[in-house]
Amino acid sequence: MSTPLLQLNHYFGIREQPLHRVLIYAPTIIWVEQGHKLLWWQDRRLSFDKGSWLLIPAGHQLTFINQPEQGKFSSHALTLLAPPPAEWLSSAPP
Repeated sequence: MSTPLLQLNHYFGIREQPLHRVLIYAPTIIWVEQGHKLLWWQDRRLSFDKGSWLLIPAGHQLTFINQPEQGKFSSHALTLLAPPPAEWLSSAPP
């Protein structure tokens, strides 16, 4: 049996959803399809929408709010569960 390299999750909401100290246990890419994700990071408030991606290294705890737009919030998270296979790295250009 093989170990999965990736995990893809879809998040959907119809109300504002505050989330506190969410542990990002593995490197993750988040992109918002509809609405906004407000992130509090080192005394700053950052806003992510469909025009931007959020790249998060493993081991961080994040506080954010998922804010619907026109009654809907939709985002995806792609989590990298394992390093890429060695053959992928050896064939990469320098």
